[in-house]
Amino acid sequence: MVYTLTIERREHLLTHFGKSNQAGSLFNEKIFPDPDALLFYLSPIAPSQIVQQSNGRVAHVYELPESVVCGWAGIGLREQFPESVIQEEKRNGFTTSFVTVKEVPPTHVVTLICDKNGEPPELITAFPGGYAPAFPFKGMEEGERQSAELFWKRHVLLKRL
Repeated sequence: MVYTLTIERREHLLTHFGKSNQAGSLFNEKIFPDPDALLFYLSPIAPSQIVQQSNGRVAHVYELPESVVCGWAGIGLREQFPESVIQEEKRNGFTTSFVTVKEVPPTHVVTLICDKNGEPPELITAFPGGYAPAFPFKGMEEGERQSAELFWKRHVLLKRL
């Protein structure tokens, strides 16, 4: 599948390519050194899952061969870290919870969020790991917002030491 990527979106995307110290998912830069390499790799592949979101957005989830560690999924269930100190940081105006861990779990799954109104669709963000809803924001439809709030109450971002 082909996507368009604006300069503004590229800047955000680079945070998932090791260019940020925020908690969350990071791509394996040996396989995907930048967004262009990721998009080139995915171009002949069809998504294994498509999740419709509000505001004209859609998530495309790609499952790569299990032998391809495309990155590290920086999200975990809060209950998996009972002894960890839960910390907080702001993300897009939403207070997120994170824990510091020695290792972030590897993944062979990639999720792309895009604007489905364009042709080709405009890439909004991409991250290693399965689908996770956006952080809640005021423009979300009520049902989607409630679902996102529930998800983020049960999950934490993972940040490497």
